[in-house]
Amino acid sequence: MVPEKPELVCAPRRASGMLSRGLVPGEGGLLSRGSAWVRLAFVVVVFAVPAAAVEPPAETEAYDRSGWYLGVGGVFAFEDLGGDAAQLGLPNPPYPSQFEPDFDDSAGVNIRAGYRFAPRVAVEFQYEWLEGFDDNGAAPRLEVDSSLLTLDAKFFALTGRVQPYARAGVGVHFANLEIVNDDFDKPWEDSTGFAARFGVGIDYYLTPHWALALEGSYVVSTGDTKHFDYGGLLFGAQYRF
Repeated sequence: MVPEKPELVCAPRRASGMLSRGLVPGEGGLLSRGSAWVRLAFVVVVFAVPAAAVEPPAETEAYDRSGWYLGVGGVFAFEDLGGDAAQLGLPNPPYPSQFEPDFDDSAGVNIRAGYRFAPRVAVEFQYEWLEGFDDNGAAPRLEVDSSLLTLDAKFFALTGRVQPYARAGVGVHFANLEIVNDDFDKPWEDSTGFAARFGVGIDYYLTPHWALALEGSYVVSTGDTKHFDYGGLLFGAQYRF
């Protein structure tokens, strides 16, 4: 008995055509129709893999973590100096007792060091130096230099990459009032007084360690510096350890 030969099963012509049309690029197949998605997936993988490789450890992601920080910035100061010549202790002559100086705004530097001991609270030392609240219309010309050292509490409304905050602090204010002209240029009166600082601002984190700061504040002085109040606008940077 002769064994029968196995029968060859051929795929239907219709199925063959579908496979051909579905796999050959340029004929409306899956690869052709999905090529945009393939390219997109490739781009995502190319950029996502390196990003994941350089992603910092999870513990460094906490922008509200405890620790020390340092900051520095430039300050533009809006003068709110008051008092007449007699109140400021200016000599008469050349200044009549009722003469009221008209000082210009000033600029300077702010340096700060702080410790964040809770997600929403930090304590901060600040030193701020301002040069030249000038009255160029006075004769002789007047100039006030200011140094302020405060201990502030800082309260954060948010704890993510963007952190709005408010601050309040107290400290010591040093002011130097000078009489300046070609014949007479020496400190006229050095004043020291108690001061309070109030402010609001925002920290924006570029990385878990580096942040930019924008802040507006107002300084109220008492004692011998009670006539030397001012407002300040600070732009700076800080480093979190």
